[in-house]
Amino acid sequence: MPKTTLDELSQATAITVGDIQHTLHALGALRYYKGQHVICLSDKVIETHERNRAKARVNIDPACLDWKPPVLSAKERYLN
Repeated sequence: MPKTTLDELSQATAITVGDIQHTLHALGALRYYKGQHVICLSDKVIETHERNRAKARVNIDPACLDWKPPVLSAKERYLN
């Protein structure tokens, strides 16, 4: 079983450690064992994830996106 830390998850996903902890706790997947947090995923959580992953999704080709940030005047930048 691969081992990872919440810090590694945070760095890989750009989600704060606190948000990861809160989400895992809300899912009932975070346990405190021998002085450290341990992620314990039940079979039900894994099955639900696999079902949701199998559902059809809209795939977006990033190469087809054409976005340019708006150019704001100094006054507009100040007001925002």
